[in-house]
Amino acid sequence: MNSPPAFGCVMMATLLMLFVCKGFLRVPAAAVGYLAFLLSLVRAAWAGWVVGLITLVLSLKSTLQIRLIATIVALSLCVVPLTVIEPFSEVISNRLESFTNVQNDTSYEARAETYNKNLEVALSGLLGQGLGSTWTVKPNGQIERVALDSGILDTFFTLGWYGGLPYILGMLMLLFNQFRGPEGREDPFAAAARSITVSFLAILSLGPFMVGLSGMVMWGFLGIGMAARKHYLLQGSKLP
Repeated sequence: MNSPPAFGCVMMATLLMLFVCKGFLRVPAAAVGYLAFLLSLVRAAWAGWVVGLITLVLSLKSTLQIRLIATIVALSLCVVPLTVIEPFSEVISNRLESFTNVQNDTSYEARAETYNKNLEVALSGLLGQGLGSTWTVKPNGQIERVALDSGILDTFFTLGWYGGLPYILGMLMLLFNQFRGPEGREDPFAAAARSITVSFLAILSLGPFMVGLSGMVMWGFLGIGMAARKHYLLQGSKLP
């Protein structure tokens, strides 16, 4: 976790899973964890956490939803006071303001410029450039480095349409299969696992989060969700 995006993605998954954990240590762990998560300044991870939390709340039955909301309120009372203490407040508030003030956001402008420049390059190949490729050959024979801050564009750039389309559709089908059963409403751990997967898929357009350390977390929780689905199918849908 030697980079903010990797750290932010790991913390995003960890903090979502913390909602369904039990024990007295989760409150101090959440206080320190959320402060570190906010100080990572990774807006993609913040957005993914929001998507994951909404998915988790909507996935559970009403009694578990009430418990989860009570947990959110309790954790907020512990975390919010820490975020208004200097020097944390200025750094975090400036980053949060960039969500609504994109005109003065150099990061957003750089990302938009990269999209406009490399969109055609990423989507123009049927076979792709191959795994690990970061270069393309221009018509004049020059080699040009391609920087893609998007997991979707990176998939089509490396795998092409023939490989990229089945790859993305396969991920979506695996995720959709987890929502077909009722286990997520009764099993908080299974619900948290698939919510984490949803949070990663929601931010794939903002970075290649399906590879590397973040990819290990995403595929790991996708596998856990699939295992939960298989478990309850083998148990004859008998929920605990």
